[in-house]
Parts: sequence; C-alpha cells; structure tokens
Amino acid sequence: MKQHDAVKKALENEQEGSPWRCAADIEPRSVKWLWYPYIAAENINIIAGMGNVGKGLVSTHIAACITNGRRWPTVTESAPCGSVLWCEMEDGEADTLVPRMIAAGVLLQRVTIMNADEFRMAKEPQTLKAEILQRDIKLIVFSPLNSFLGGIDINNEIQVRKVLNGLLEAVKDTGCAILGIAHANKKGDLSAIERILGSVAFANFCRSVLLVAPDESGDEDEDQKRLVHAKHNLSQKGPDLIYTPVTAPGRDTRDQYVGLEWQRAERDVDATALLDRKPARGASRPSAGAWLIEYLTKNGKTLVTDIQIAAVAAGYKWEAVRKAHQRDPRFQSEQDGFQGPRSWWME
Repeated sequence: MKQHDAVKKALENEQEGSPWRCAADIEPRSVKWLWYPYIAAENINIIAGMGNVGKGLVSTHIAACITNGRRWPTVTESAPCGSVLWCEMEDGEADTLVPRMIAAGVLLQRVTIMNADEFRMAKEPQTLKAEILQRDIKLIVFSPLNSFLGGIDINNEIQVRKVLNGLLEAVKDTGCAILGIAHANKKGDLSAIERILGSVAFANFCRSVLLVAPDESGDEDEDQKRLVHAKHNLSQKGPDLIYTPVTAPGRDTRDQYVGLEWQRAERDVDATALLDRKPARGASRPSAGAWLIEYLTKNGKTLVTDIQIAAVAAGYKWEAVRKAHQRDPRFQSEQDGFQGPRSWWME
C-alpha cells in the first residue's frame, strides 16, 4: 500500500511541473540548419583561426548567401533568405566591412550593424528574440565573439556558459544561427579545438567549429585558404573547402572590395596540423588574380610571354596566374594567326 501511495504521489508531482520528466513525453525534432553541415540554426557556431586568414571574409560570404537566398559554396542547396545582424568591434565599418559586403554581393538593406555598446542594450534574451523574429534575422555574427560577452573573464567556464546560455535562449525557436569569429592561440601542445579563445567552454558549448588557415595542398594560387570542419556534434563532418580572395571587378587592389572564389578540396587535412601552418612568405600581398588585374589594367593588351616574365619577377607562380586568368571572365585572350603569339587583356 505504501509503495502504491509513493507511486501515486510521484505521478502527481510530475503533473504539477516536477523536474522529473519522462523521455517518452518529449517530442523528437530534427536539427535545423542554416548551412548544412557547417552552421546549425538555433545554435552557437564558431569560425576560428590565426590572423589574416579570411575569417571575416568567409563570414561576409555567408551573409551574402543569406541576404540573397543564393546557393552555398560548392553545392546546389540555397541559403534561407533573411536578414543579418553583424556585431563588429575589429574592422572599420566604412573602409573594411561594408566594402567587403559589397564585393561579396551582400544585400546591404538586410544587414544591421552594431558595436559592443549598442549590442549590450539589446542583448536581453527576450528583447533580442523579439527583434530576431520581427526583422527575420537568420544570422548573428560576432566579430570577434569575446568583444560581445559583457566583459566576462573568458577563462572562467562558469561565466562563459552563463553568457552563451543567454544567447542560446535568444535564438531558440527562431531559425537564427549565431556565428562567433574567434582567434586561435599559438599553444602547440593543445589540439585545434582547445586553442580557441580561453575557456574550453567555448569549444565544448558550440555545436560546430570551423577552422581556417593558409592552404598548401598543391600548385594553386599562393593566397588560397582552407576551411576545415573541426567540430561537428550534430552532423557528419563537412568536406574541406578551399577559398581564394579576389578583388572585385573594377576595384583598386589596395581597397577592401574583396570577394571569395570557392572550390571543394580534393582531400581533407588534420585540423590541428592546418592550424600550425605559418602563412607562406608574401601571403599578405595581392593574389595572383589581383596582380594580373592590376598588370593588365596598367599595360593593356600584352603578349603572354611578357606577362609570364613579369609575373615570375613579381614572385608569382605562373601556374597560379594562368589559373586566375581561366577563372575570371573579364580576362580576354587572342592568338595572332594560327601559330602566332598569344596576348591577354582586360575586358
């Protein structure tokens, strides 16, 4: 009898909101995705790497796909069309961020930009959720993530988890994804995931982590970079992707009107080994494609043999320049007669 009464009491507690919940009463649901399998919706995702590897450029390209509802890199699936909240504390808005958005094809009318002080006023979970739903925001970018965490100690796991939980509450049931841009440290004794920010809570809490670094897989453009799906809790690992920064048509290579060209890598590489690579000498200079644009803009129609001599003298591999010429439809080519010399020029 006593056992029967105990069971009856337990059932009554369950009905009154007791923390004891039966798994059979929970309705399963599918994971929502922004970009499968790289960016999970209603979750926190991170893109990390050393400096000058294109973390912001990749994030800008993602924003372009969303604001236009266009296809994701290397696949036929399109992004869900919506707005973007871009929270920025590193790059200048007028001289870097907006020019990059223009080069990537971002629909600027669908982007809201905030700094850390402005976000602090809007970050209460319920307030932020209401704005996400009203503005149809599909992506929130934090650049960098640690600048938008309210001044907490990023090495304190309890504080980090509290802030990240608040962000998760804000995007719950909205279809919006969070993408935090993070810098990886140089501690070679740690794995790639452990080298993100300070506390391991960042990597442990996030469902997907993307690492970017210079790529040296072959005789491609020296400025090409690689994206590796280093953590993938909610999906299978996504294939490595290669991207190359390219100056937008008609823009000065010294400005930040830089877009990306994408291709799928022939093979995947180890994330930690990739992160330990140092940028190739001269990697900060213009890409081979940008050099060719500048050269032909200045010199006009030129014999290919002369271009090859100039490219090698400038420190570029001829194969990289030739492939840049093939990729960009603005480059024109003409041969003088059946076996005469060939010339290139810009359309």
